[in-house]
Parts: sequence; structure tokens; C-alpha cells
Amino acid sequence: MSSRPRVESNIRALITGGVLHNHAVAQRLGLHVIDLQALNLLAIAGGSMAPSALAAAMHTPRSSVSRIVRRLGEAGYVHRRESPTDRRSVTVELDHERLADVTAEYRQQSDRLARVLAGFDDDEVAVIVRFLDAVLDRAP
Repeated sequence: MSSRPRVESNIRALITGGVLHNHAVAQRLGLHVIDLQALNLLAIAGGSMAPSALAAAMHTPRSSVSRIVRRLGEAGYVHRRESPTDRRSVTVELDHERLADVTAEYRQQSDRLARVLAGFDDDEVAVIVRFLDAVLDRAP
């Protein structure tokens, strides 16, 4: 019997669990779920993005991203900085110390993922990476 349906079912369960966990984390931190997504995208991007790039990554109108950035700024998670190359534009930068509150909320998940991956050899992990890159439509 093929394991392919199980892969899809497990991915759906993983996504659902993540969404529900993000909702609970957002409530505990007094944030909106979309705020957490913005923080995650900023972290993935290295901690800094132009608001327009963040809006594109979130598939969200720039006006909505402005409200998200304002909320995150008021909560101390991000800072707006004048762009060093173009004084007319700004970048949104993570406050890494403040982000520790968010990171702590995901510590158990991160630790579990590390334990699970430790049970796979390098070739198996390479297949997982290749699969995830394909699902995320990322070039290798």
C-alpha cells in the first residue's frame, strides 16, 4: 500500500497543529496571529526587510503591513530604520532581545524537531530537504 496519502494527511495535521499553536502563542503574547507570521518572515529574511518586501512575502496589502509593523513596533518587537542607501525608504528590523519571548514559545517544538531529525542520517535528511524545497517551490 502506498504511503503517499499518509504524507498528505500528516502534512495537513502538521499545518493544523501549527496554526492552532500559533493562535495560542499570539493570545499569550497579546499579538495577532498575522503578527507572528510577520516576525517569522523577518527572521527568515535575516532580521530586516523593506515594508514592501514584507507585504509581498505576506501576500498582504502594504496598508495592512503598516498596521502590523506599527503594532509590532509598539510592542517592541521591531524598529523602523531609515534605509542606509535611500533616505526616502525605511526597513523593518527585528529586536532580537524582544524576539526571545516569541522564540521561547516555540522552544519545545524546536527541540522536538531536533530530536526527530537526529534519528535520520544525512542522506535521509537530504531527501526531506529536497521534498520540502519542492513543496515550497524553492529551487535547490
